[in-house]
Formats: sequence, C-alpha cells, structure tokens
Amino acid sequence: MRITQAAYHNFSYTLLAKVIADESNARWRNDILSRKMTLATGTGKVHGEFFTTQDWGVGETTAVSPLPQSFEEHFKGLHLKHFKASEFLFMGAAHMKPGGSAFGLNTKPPSELWPNIDLTAKVLDELRARLGAPIVLTSIYRSPAYNKAVGGASNSQHLYFRAADFVVRSYTASLSVN
Repeated sequence: MRITQAAYHNFSYTLLAKVIADESNARWRNDILSRKMTLATGTGKVHGEFFTTQDWGVGETTAVSPLPQSFEEHFKGLHLKHFKASEFLFMGAAHMKPGGSAFGLNTKPPSELWPNIDLTAKVLDELRARLGAPIVLTSIYRSPAYNKAVGGASNSQHLYFRAADFVVRSYTASLSVN
C-alpha cells in the first residue's frame, strides 16, 4: 500500500496535535485537542464555533514550512534513521498563533547555519533509538525577532541552529550541543 505525501502530512499533523493535547493539563485537554486538530486538519470547532484555518489568515499553510531542496539534500547526508528534514524546519507554535506577539516572525534557518544542526540531529537520532520512543521537536531554529518575541535568551543556541527543544512521550527536555 502506497501512502501519498498529503496523507502522510495529515497523519503527522494529527498525531502531533494529539501528542500536544495528551501532554497538557487534563482539565484543558479537550479544548487544546480541538484547537490543535483544527490547525492539523484545516477545519474544526474551537470554543463551540466552526473555523477553518483560512478564518485565521493562515489558509492552507502549516507550522512546517516547505522543504528547500538543498536542505533536504544536506539532511540526507546525515544518514539519520528516525528523523525527516521537515522536522528540523518546524517554525514553532508561537509562529502560528494569530494575534500572538511572535506570530509570523520566525524564518527558515539560513543555509550558512545548516551544518550547525548536524551534531544535535545525530545526538537526537541516537537518543530516539535508545529510548525507543518518538521525539517531537518543538523549537529548533529561531530568527532573532522570533527569539526575542518568545522570551528566548539573547545568546540562545536556537539563533545559530544548534539547539532543539523536544517532547518525548510523557516528559519534556531541552538539548543544546555546541
């Protein structure tokens, strides 16, 4: 059975929405799940009202940016077993939050920074293998404007594409590799 790229992305976004909701406070889980599923699928109910992502001005875009072909080629050279290049281009939840102070401020990492993520990616790939559990990247590269808007440290390694915040099933961790 062959899975289309669109079906794979829909599954990935839906899975990520469920993971985020499952990790939230049980009191708010259903509310968070409905909002995240609306973002993942493009339509849904939020606080009892039906929305599409176009209502929020994001159309069919998602928090995962399109892959620049050369980044994908760079990433393939790392020979990772558990990650796809697109996971390292996740632009962050605050980037996609309409009305938020960081909405739309993040960018893709500049090509001159791409090699900086290599060691971090390899460490995360090994960690994923040893844990035997999925790792969801939640913050990788941050543009200076985005970093400031989310309250990041002025010398954050995210600015240099050398850090990754992530979630592993039932706990959260951060890793910076210089």
